[in-house]
Amino acid sequence: MKQLLVYGMKTIFNFLKSDKGLLLIIVLVGTILRFYDAFNIPFTHDELSAYYRLQFESFGELIEKGVKVDGHPALIQVFLFYWIKLFGTNELTVKLPFLWMGIGAIPLSYSITKKWFNSSSALIVAVFIATLQFSIMFSQIARPYVSGLFFSLLLVKYWTEFLFEKRSHWVPFIGMVLSATLCTYNHYFSLMFAGIVGLTGLLFLNKNNAKIYILSLVAVIILFLPHINIFLFQFSGKGLEWLGVPSKSFIIDHIRFIFHFSPWVYLVVISALTFGIYQQKSIKLSKFQIISLVWFLLPIIIGVAYSILVKPVVQYSMLIFSFPFLLIFLFSFLKPLNNTWKTLILLLIVIINTSTLIFGRAHYKIFYNQPFERFSSITKEFKDNHNASKLEVILADNPKYINFYFEKLNPELQFQSVFNQKLSPINFRTQLATSDSDYLLLGNIPENLVRIAKEQFPYVTYKENGINYSFYILSKVRDQNKNLFAENSYITEKAGFESISLDNSQEYSPAVEIDLKEVIRSRHSLVEVSVDFTAETMNNGLIVCSVTKGEEVLLWRAISIDEYTNPLLYGQFQKGYLVVSLTSAFKNNSAIEGAKLKVLYWNKNKQNIQLKNLFVQITPGNKYEYATIEPID
Repeated sequence: MKQLLVYGMKTIFNFLKSDKGLLLIIVLVGTILRFYDAFNIPFTHDELSAYYRLQFESFGELIEKGVKVDGHPALIQVFLFYWIKLFGTNELTVKLPFLWMGIGAIPLSYSITKKWFNSSSALIVAVFIATLQFSIMFSQIARPYVSGLFFSLLLVKYWTEFLFEKRSHWVPFIGMVLSATLCTYNHYFSLMFAGIVGLTGLLFLNKNNAKIYILSLVAVIILFLPHINIFLFQFSGKGLEWLGVPSKSFIIDHIRFIFHFSPWVYLVVISALTFGIYQQKSIKLSKFQIISLVWFLLPIIIGVAYSILVKPVVQYSMLIFSFPFLLIFLFSFLKPLNNTWKTLILLLIVIINTSTLIFGRAHYKIFYNQPFERFSSITKEFKDNHNASKLEVILADNPKYINFYFEKLNPELQFQSVFNQKLSPINFRTQLATSDSDYLLLGNIPENLVRIAKEQFPYVTYKENGINYSFYILSKVRDQNKNLFAENSYITEKAGFESISLDNSQEYSPAVEIDLKEVIRSRHSLVEVSVDFTAETMNNGLIVCSVTKGEEVLLWRAISIDEYTNPLLYGQFQKGYLVVSLTSAFKNNSAIEGAKLKVLYWNKNKQNIQLKNLFVQITPGNKYEYATIEPID
């Protein structure tokens, strides 16, 4: 019995040292990272948007009102339509197929890399797919991203077997046709990637496979024809209205995002690439290295070009289909390593990638806090300890999405929605002046209106920042439980003029100027400007904030005091605010060096006006606002 146990342990140990054993461990690591605290992963904005485009009775209505208006092909929306009918709307249940496809991408990436190069390169590619935030995060989102990654890798696997392996053409033929068709129905960038793969294959045809390969391309086109009317309708819009043109550094930023914006991850990648090139003794590229590099770069180049020349479309999420081929290219130079070296390198990568994922990228802290769930949870927690009749809740996001969580957690509490409304500072000030509530809960309300709210509710009882959200709890009285809540703190304060009168000969007030490097370290800081004014008419004068570096204007923001001018109070002093985030001025904290902040009043129409108490405060902003795709600094 003892000998049998020893033999069994030795067999298991030998298996775990083998490539299959190491791959199994990598898949288990990838599974743990994707399923960690999986019951508490909330829906994102995109998922709730998709969910509310599933609420139809018929398939035809789903296509017309749930698919066409979205801008994506029909596959994932149709799949979710039937999936939730069968299994319900629990977050984990909805996400489950995508989590499994994210895990499936790990062995697929290994299989392709091994076929093209060797098992050592393949294991390193697989461990990166398993541990990078890019692939983990989109495995946790029920949208057409990780599904497209899975289908794209499946396509390349069968494409490789068809063109480069001596076996029956029919299994890889069927696999190519089905996986390519799934790519076309999944996302237009996965469709584009499938097209690039298909065109690349034309370079490697011979008399034995040419007819069948051409037939496979024709079959995919025919299978896509039922979707052609939706395709034409969606492309008539050309692009996304809300998306900006990509910056000049988009490709570099994308690569930095893939590698966690971490010097440690960069070091591992560069070391492996350098060592691989050293092993090769030359940098002559093989056909698969050229293919890998082209397949990674071409979708980015096409997406960026279209975004600049036509209309913005490109985002990091839609480049996930081709990103494994960057990894394949970078690690393709490595020659086969012995088991000891493979194990040590894989262990090092797991340690570095998971630690930067958990601590550097704070993935489980940040991504697991989504605005709609947090608005509802914070409200419930606070309501349970306070008189609900004394709470006023005002939220600025889509009420349908908020109610997915709010109605469950706060069934007897109502909130005011100001979604897609231009909330007038004058009306907001009037509303709050007559409020009999003790506490005001604000979600994603414009920061200048938060300052108006503080006139009636001066104490910051609680504040939370997260991905695309800020939530405030303000109170009329100081909260006694200071262990739970901390008030906002100022980085710096600077007063301008105390009192000044401008007439038709004066276009600008004296300015407040600040060397930003002397007062802030984070580009996420907020500049808060307030000024009291009195006038007899509307005059369109502007509170102006600008950030410059030398002759370059990095940021210019302004707001008309007319927005704060109540005609019933002509001749009396009223207060106006301008709140500006510095995030858009600086790509990183080092860019703050040499930047100057300037705040003034622009008497645009040169009218008589009296001003006093111009005041500038700089406070901590929301460093997590874009934390899933930008560095956290």
